[in-house]
Amino acid sequence: SGAQYVSRNPTTNPTMWDWNFAWFLYCDGTSLAGRLEEPLIVDGPLGERPIYFSGSYIRDAAFKLLRDRFGLGGGEGGNVVITGESAGGLATILHINWWGDMLGEKYNVMGVSDGGFFLDYDTCNTTTSNGGEDDNEDSGDCFH
Repeated sequence: SGAQYVSRNPTTNPTMWDWNFAWFLYCDGTSLAGRLEEPLIVDGPLGERPIYFSGSYIRDAAFKLLRDRFGLGGGEGGNVVITGESAGGLATILHINWWGDMLGEKYNVMGVSDGGFFLDYDTCNTTTSNGGEDDNEDSGDCFH
Protein backbone atom coordinates (compact mmCIF):
# COMPACT_ATOMS: atom_id res chain seq x y z
CA SER A 1 0.00 0.00 0.00
CA GLY A 2 1.07 3.61 -0.41
CA ALA A 3 0.57 4.46 3.26
CA GLN A 4 3.67 2.87 4.78
CA TYR A 5 4.67 6.28 6.10
CA VAL A 6 1.78 6.08 8.61
CA SER A 7 2.44 2.47 9.57
CA ARG A 8 2.96 1.68 13.26
CA ASN A 9 5.21 -1.23 12.31
CA PRO A 10 8.91 -0.35 12.95
CA THR A 11 10.03 -2.76 10.23
CA THR A 12 7.79 -1.16 7.59
CA ASN A 13 8.30 2.40 8.84
CA PRO A 14 11.61 2.56 10.72
CA THR A 15 11.72 6.37 10.87
CA MET A 16 8.21 7.42 11.94
CA TRP A 17 6.50 4.34 13.39
CA ASP A 18 6.17 5.94 16.86
CA TRP A 19 5.45 9.53 15.79
CA ASN A 20 2.15 11.36 16.27
CA PHE A 21 0.07 11.47 13.08
CA ALA A 22 -2.66 13.91 12.09
CA TRP A 23 -4.29 12.79 8.85
CA PHE A 24 -7.02 15.12 7.66
CA LEU A 25 -9.52 14.15 5.06
CA TYR A 26 -10.07 16.84 2.49
CA CYS A 27 -13.55 18.33 2.70
CA ASP A 28 -13.80 22.06 2.06
CA GLY A 29 -12.81 23.08 -1.49
CA THR A 30 -10.12 25.58 -0.43
CA SER A 31 -7.30 23.33 0.84
CA LEU A 32 -8.20 24.50 4.34
CA ALA A 33 -7.25 28.07 3.40
CA GLY A 34 -10.55 29.95 2.97
CA ARG A 35 -11.81 32.37 5.61
CA LEU A 36 -14.87 34.10 4.15
CA GLU A 37 -17.28 35.32 6.80
CA GLU A 38 -20.19 35.45 4.35
CA PRO A 39 -20.88 32.88 1.64
CA LEU A 40 -20.31 33.55 -2.02
CA ILE A 41 -23.55 33.01 -3.97
CA VAL A 42 -23.00 31.20 -7.27
CA ASP A 43 -25.46 30.34 -10.00
CA GLY A 44 -25.23 26.76 -11.20
CA PRO A 45 -27.35 24.03 -12.76
CA LEU A 46 -29.37 23.73 -9.53
CA GLY A 47 -29.88 27.47 -9.18
CA GLU A 48 -28.22 29.86 -6.79
CA ARG A 49 -26.24 28.19 -3.98
CA PRO A 50 -23.97 29.51 -1.24
CA ILE A 51 -20.32 28.50 -1.20
CA TYR A 52 -18.60 29.22 2.10
CA PHE A 53 -14.83 28.92 1.46
CA SER A 54 -14.10 28.68 5.18
CA GLY A 55 -11.64 25.80 5.39
CA SER A 56 -9.19 27.56 7.70
CA TYR A 57 -11.82 27.30 10.44
CA ILE A 58 -11.73 23.51 9.97
CA ARG A 59 -7.92 23.54 10.27
CA ASP A 60 -8.11 25.73 13.40
CA ALA A 61 -10.71 23.43 14.98
CA ALA A 62 -8.57 20.37 14.20
CA PHE A 63 -5.62 21.96 15.97
CA LYS A 64 -7.79 22.85 18.96
CA LEU A 65 -9.07 19.27 19.15
CA LEU A 66 -5.54 17.83 19.00
CA ARG A 67 -4.35 20.30 21.62
CA ASP A 68 -7.28 20.02 24.04
CA ARG A 69 -8.07 16.31 23.78
CA PHE A 70 -4.64 14.82 23.08
CA GLY A 71 -2.25 17.39 24.56
CA LEU A 72 -0.48 18.09 21.28
CA GLY A 73 1.43 21.36 21.47
CA GLY A 74 2.25 21.11 25.16
CA GLY A 75 4.38 19.01 27.42
CA GLU A 76 7.81 17.82 26.39
CA GLY A 77 7.22 18.04 22.64
CA GLY A 78 7.82 15.25 20.19
CA ASN A 79 7.55 14.29 16.56
CA VAL A 80 4.44 15.02 14.49
CA VAL A 81 3.51 14.10 10.92
CA ILE A 82 0.86 16.16 9.13
CA THR A 83 -0.37 14.38 6.02
CA GLY A 84 -3.13 14.27 3.45
CA GLU A 85 -3.94 12.82 0.05
CA SER A 86 -4.72 14.61 -3.19
CA ALA A 87 -6.20 18.02 -2.31
CA GLY A 88 -5.48 17.18 1.34
CA GLY A 89 -1.86 16.73 0.27
CA LEU A 90 -1.96 20.24 -1.17
CA ALA A 91 -3.33 21.48 2.18
CA THR A 92 -0.36 19.77 3.85
CA ILE A 93 2.07 21.69 1.62
CA LEU A 94 0.26 25.00 2.13
CA HIS A 95 -0.02 24.77 5.93
CA ILE A 96 2.97 22.81 7.23
CA ASN A 97 4.71 25.97 8.45
CA TRP A 98 1.52 27.03 10.23
CA TRP A 99 1.46 23.68 12.06
CA GLY A 100 5.10 24.13 13.06
CA ASP A 101 4.40 27.63 14.36
CA MET A 102 1.34 26.48 16.31
CA LEU A 103 3.08 23.48 17.87
CA GLY A 104 6.22 25.39 18.79
CA GLU A 105 9.92 24.69 18.93
CA LYS A 106 9.60 21.59 21.15
CA TYR A 107 8.05 19.72 18.22
CA ASN A 108 9.67 18.28 15.13
CA VAL A 109 6.93 18.70 12.52
CA MET A 110 7.07 16.87 9.18
CA GLY A 111 4.63 17.20 6.29
CA VAL A 112 3.99 14.27 3.96
CA SER A 113 1.97 15.25 0.91
CA ASP A 114 0.54 12.21 -0.84
CA GLY A 115 -0.27 13.43 -4.36
CA GLY A 116 -0.86 17.08 -3.51
CA PHE A 117 0.73 18.58 -6.61
CA PHE A 118 -1.42 19.28 -9.67
CA LEU A 119 -0.12 20.13 -13.11
CA ASP A 120 -2.17 22.38 -15.35
CA TYR A 121 -2.07 19.85 -18.17
CA ASP A 122 -4.67 19.18 -20.84
CA THR A 123 -4.90 15.39 -21.07
CA CYS A 124 -7.07 15.58 -24.18
CA ASN A 125 -4.45 17.29 -26.28
CA THR A 126 -1.49 14.93 -25.95
CA THR A 127 0.57 12.67 -28.13
CA THR A 128 1.48 9.11 -27.34
CA SER A 129 5.04 7.95 -26.75
CA ASN A 130 5.22 6.70 -30.35
CA GLY A 131 4.32 10.18 -31.69
CA GLY A 132 0.72 9.36 -32.68
CA GLU A 133 -2.30 11.33 -31.60
CA ASP A 134 -3.91 10.24 -28.35
CA ASP A 135 -7.55 9.16 -28.78
CA ASN A 136 -8.73 10.45 -25.38
CA GLU A 137 -10.58 13.39 -26.90
CA ASP A 138 -12.81 11.16 -29.03
CA SER A 139 -13.42 8.59 -26.29
CA GLY A 140 -14.58 11.07 -23.65
CA ASP A 141 -11.90 9.89 -21.20
CA CYS A 142 -10.37 13.33 -20.74
CA PHE A 143 -9.87 14.81 -17.31
CA HIS A 144 -8.58 18.14 -16.09
